[in-house]
Amino acid sequence: MKVRFNHHLFQTNIRSISSGHLNKLIDIHGIVLKVYKVQSRITKGVFRCRHCGWETLQPQLNQFITEPFGQCNECKRKAGWELNFNKTTYEVVQTLVIQELLEEIPPGDMPRQYDVEVRGNLVGVVNPGQFVNIIGVVNGRRGAKVDTSLSIELFIKANNAIVQNKEN
Repeated sequence: MKVRFNHHLFQTNIRSISSGHLNKLIDIHGIVLKVYKVQSRITKGVFRCRHCGWETLQPQLNQFITEPFGQCNECKRKAGWELNFNKTTYEVVQTLVIQELLEEIPPGDMPRQYDVEVRGNLVGVVNPGQFVNIIGVVNGRRGAKVDTSLSIELFIKANNAIVQNKEN
């Protein structure tokens, strides 16, 4: 069962989102700039031992595929694992880019924007140019460059995406 929030007590301005919001529920409003293609993301991978064919289920909690750790429970070899795509469980995911509203941008500043990850029945709900309220949790991930940088990129995992009229 999934619970969707329709309103949060306090609304957060996109400009004020910071690392202090990590793992916290926020409610933001803005305009959708871009909607990326729908993708399938692995939630539970079924891996097969290359030596004996034994299969094991491995939950996928990160943005990269995580193979089972250690030896195969059946043949006790330090197994090479092969992902069984047919038995693996997936969910649909889509990324939106949301930008703060023009009237909220201080004079001379560039508009701020964030990626918003929507899943399940929220996929395909919003389109570019629409005004939305996003209720979700702020998360962090490594930036696009895989290096030794200490900086992270903040993004929002949406609990709900509500299309608004401009007047709202």
